[in-house]
Amino acid sequence: MSFAKISVARRLLCMLPLLVTACGGGGKSPSPTPANPSIDQFTSDKSSYFVGDRAQLTAAYSNGTARIQPGDLTIASGQTITTPTLTTNTTYRLEVVGNGNTATRELALTVSFHDRMRGIAVPFARAEHMAVRLNDGRVLVVGGRDESKLVTRQMYVFDPSSETFTAFGSIGTAGPFGSVAVTLADGNVLLVGGIPASAFSNAVLINAQTGAVTPTSSQPHSRRVWGTGTRLADGKVLFVGGLLASGNDGNAIEISTTADPTAEIYDSTTGAFTALPAALSVGRYKHTAVTANDGRVLIYGGDSESGQAAPPELYDPATGRFSVLAAPEGNVRENHSAVKASDGGIWIIGGDDGTHLSALTSVIRFDSASTTFSHALDLATPRTLLGAVAVADSRVLVAGGASDLVPNRIEQSSEVIDATTKLRIAGPQMSATRYSFTMTPLSNGKVLILGGLAQDSNPMASAEIYE
Repeated sequence: MSFAKISVARRLLCMLPLLVTACGGGGKSPSPTPANPSIDQFTSDKSSYFVGDRAQLTAAYSNGTARIQPGDLTIASGQTITTPTLTTNTTYRLEVVGNGNTATRELALTVSFHDRMRGIAVPFARAEHMAVRLNDGRVLVVGGRDESKLVTRQMYVFDPSSETFTAFGSIGTAGPFGSVAVTLADGNVLLVGGIPASAFSNAVLINAQTGAVTPTSSQPHSRRVWGTGTRLADGKVLFVGGLLASGNDGNAIEISTTADPTAEIYDSTTGAFTALPAALSVGRYKHTAVTANDGRVLIYGGDSESGQAAPPELYDPATGRFSVLAAPEGNVRENHSAVKASDGGIWIIGGDDGTHLSALTSVIRFDSASTTFSHALDLATPRTLLGAVAVADSRVLVAGGASDLVPNRIEQSSEVIDATTKLRIAGPQMSATRYSFTMTPLSNGKVLILGGLAQDSNPMASAEIYE
């Protein structure tokens, strides 16, 4: 065989496996391995934000489906979504899932306050009223006195999204002055006590959607003025202390000088008020009652019938009993504020010594784990009938109040306390001096400051936002 013929034969033999494969013979070529998910971009429209802002988040990824946490927000590659309102520093996490694998990337957003007060329009005057946040973020304004200096039964709601007030019906014959309003687990509001009130409307339910007011199916065992109502972890409400209301024909139209030591529980599932067998060691009014992280309730301060200091007491829902705690101070403290701060402690702020002559500067912190008190710091300005709230960035905002009640020295200033470091700095000036007003933390992280008494002791048609 010639060399040329041998070369052709060899080439045909080399091509034979390829020809067999092309005709369907032999093994299959391996399938390509699915690509794992990957993230190309996860960014925000700004480097930092203010409380109440919303961020625009953009994601670009491949080989999977994606969600953003927290919030479980679905996002397509190349899409931009808007976050809920930002109230504090927040880290978002993009999770892309595909081929049994997950790719993640985090994006930290810095959120801070402008640290300013901004006036807003309010169509009514109010002082010594209540303002409670509803479950949908609106604020119900109820009770107090109006521009005529008389008690008012007209309710309003504040919408933080539009920053407007809307009339919301009347509380009817329920007590508008010295009463307590508590938002229940079902979203409606329970209004208890106060004067002047009908014997059949000493406790009413306010429908948070319609403003309709109906008496509760049973009535409280005591008619309390300047008592406290505190929602417990199980949704029930604890009512403690107050002055006893009295009057003619069963109607509560006057305030007695008797400080009530009793307590009772309201159960919204049954509509019943149940008097507790246990009572406070000392009857008191103008005190505070705040739920600690462990579910117990700290009752602090207030004025007693004897004018002596009322010791702090701790209510335990598990036992239904009160225990007296060692007092951190010997003086009376009333008209103060009590705030549960981000550090878990309850901060007792300002107030007066019951003589209406000496407003207090001292701030006391309660530790529920050890059930002990400690002196935390002193305010720069003595304040009674003040406002104080915990804000979203672990600080406590303290504002307004009277530094001296005789003669009236009313404050326009504010102070900010860092609950972690226990340091105090000056805060922004309010638009007006005020005392006996309300400060309500809003769902968007800002704070509504409403009404109060002015320097001339007249109720104010004034409101502002801390942001």
